[in-house]
Amino acid sequence: MINEAALPGLQNWIRVRDYRAHLLSQMNNVDIYLESRLTAADINEFTADAVLIATGSHWRRDGQGAHRHHPVRIAQESNVHTPDDLFAGAELDGRVVIYDDEHYMMGGALAEQLLASGLEVLYVTPQPMISSWTVMTDEQDFIQTKLLKMGIKTAFNQLIDYVDSNEFNSRCQYSDNQYCHEFDHLVLVTGRQVNSELFEQMESEKPGIGSRIGDCLVPSSIADAIYSGHKFAREFDEAPSSLQCKRERALLQELPGAIFNPLRSTS
Repeated sequence: MINEAALPGLQNWIRVRDYRAHLLSQMNNVDIYLESRLTAADINEFTADAVLIATGSHWRRDGQGAHRHHPVRIAQESNVHTPDDLFAGAELDGRVVIYDDEHYMMGGALAEQLLASGLEVLYVTPQPMISSWTVMTDEQDFIQTKLLKMGIKTAFNQLIDYVDSNEFNSRCQYSDNQYCHEFDHLVLVTGRQVNSELFEQMESEKPGIGSRIGDCLVPSSIADAIYSGHKFAREFDEAPSSLQCKRERALLQELPGAIFNPLRSTS
């Protein structure tokens, strides 16, 4: 969330963190330890009855994403980056190819940031538009309009095939036509992997004491991560029977002397 809030147009996202940090700071029954990376042995010293692990996730650099469900061949000498590398301060120059197989805001926001710094950006995606999932949030039209006005180049409906030292090779997912895009730097915005090392350590030492939430469980949006934490808090220490989904059941009754036809309107 901190990294995303540093991208163009997303500064207000930091309020999601600030609001919750402020509320927690007011609670006498909450202790907060910042900049304290823990191991399983450290956690065991707390002798806690339950441990909730929210260690997040990291971006993949193997090309696996929404459309490619397996890693692709990528030459070791190629300049391949992930959003994590850019947030860590990686400097790019020359021609940049962004391959977006995640389709939310990250690919478009990084493209805007790189375009604003004066770089030449080619946006490649298996979808027919930029940041296609943002159609769900009514932002897609705004995002694509802005990036096109900034001079972005696009290659739609193209799947990653393989990556040579300075060539991004793709193919059309409909016609199977092959394409080759030269680059100085390639940014892969595809899938994410959970940071599960701490959870696995806990499971090996004390199975069942640790639980995962947020991106550490399933990488997704900030909203999903918040819901994941909320859900765990609501259900913690609740009896399983009280957590069953409640729903109304419609009872259908036949009228006296009538033939029941569920397809016929009763109005």
